[in-house]
Order: sequence, then structure tokens, then C-alpha cells
Amino acid sequence: QYNSLIQGVGKIKDLAEIENLRTYILFPGLRYAVFGLGNSTYEHFNAMGKFVDTEMEKMGGKRVHNLGQVCYLNM
Repeated sequence: QYNSLIQGVGKIKDLAEIENLRTYILFPGLRYAVFGLGNSTYEHFNAMGKFVDTEMEKMGGKRVHNLGQVCYLNM
């Protein structure tokens, strides 16, 4: 579960742990879209959304819409 990869505010856990996910999780043909809501003043704005979007594709998913990114400060 990707929620367990988030640590603190916008920080991703150890990349070695994340790399291990690719060895046993595959999503062949899964259609997906990712929407990231964050704060654009953060150094790594929407990093988790970008990460999930990229990883889903690497694991065989089929993107059906471009990554959505919104800063909640502009809402």
C-alpha cells in the first residue's frame, strides 16, 4: 500500500524498501490515473503523486490520464 510509504510531510521512506516493491507487485493492464494535491511551497511538491504515477507505469499499469497536480493554496 502506498500510504505506508509516506513518512512525515511529503517524505518517502528508504528507497531500498520501495525498490523491493517492484519485485513482487505488478499491475499488468491496470488502467490508472493519479491526482496529487499538495503545497507548492514544499521543496518536493507532489513528489508522492509523481512517484506513484511513474512506478505504476513501470509495474505494467496503463495511464488513462496525465498526472494531475494542484496546490491547495490556490484553491
